[in-house]
Amino acid sequence: MLLFLFFISFSCCFAFSHTYAASLDSTIQQKLGSSNVSVSVRSVDNGEIIYQKNGDTPIKPASTLKLLTASAALDVLGSDYRFHTYFYIDGEIKNKTLNGNIYIYGTEDSTFGKNDFQTFAKVLKSKKGKMVCFLDGKSKTIKNSGD
Repeated sequence: MLLFLFFISFSCCFAFSHTYAASLDSTIQQKLGSSNVSVSVRSVDNGEIIYQKNGDTPIKPASTLKLLTASAALDVLGSDYRFHTYFYIDGEIKNKTLNGNIYIYGTEDSTFGKNDFQTFAKVLKSKKGKMVCFLDGKSKTIKNSGD
């Protein structure tokens, strides 16, 4: 995304020289490595090619719609917005054992994943409860938190 915005910013303001092209080639190589990349930056005034790397090579487009989604999210939610995941329980806790359920309420945090669940299970286990089980969403099996 930053690379895309970089191209847009500079294509509007500056004429690319060979120095800029070499710099962009280096940046693409550093950031994207051996990924298939096809870039073509053109003048909005006359369509002249300002910078091109495999510009005529047809490849499947990346998730460019994410740029629009991210822009809309920043506009609506603001740059300081943070997603939250909440944990709730029902039932009673007796002798450090929950006789009930743990509910996880997420708010669309796409970064919350398996490692977070494992950390949660480790924290619960460290509280010296008798047994904590959780559902592994991939295999649909219940595992002890120590597994």
